[in-house]
Amino acid sequence: MYYIIVFKSRQEALDLRNKLKNINVDSRTVNTPRTISTSCGISLQVYKTYIDNTIKIIKRSSYNTFIGVYLTNSDASYSKVIL
Repeated sequence: MYYIIVFKSRQEALDLRNKLKNINVDSRTVNTPRTISTSCGISLQVYKTYIDNTIKIIKRSSYNTFIGVYLTNSDASYSKVIL
């Protein structure tokens, strides 16, 4: 199970990726699913194991273009997670 972290800005998505890398959180850049947003070409994929640390960093970082965190469902749809 994994989560998709979505931003309007590629720069902020990559900034979060670097912050996660610095604390050894495994993440990868992925194309933003069109069912979630069309505003940014990339998002981050984070596995369930790392989501708590990821959310802490997002809250501390004051990202202006953060759209949301989405859980990938078993039917390949997405559910927005309320932070």
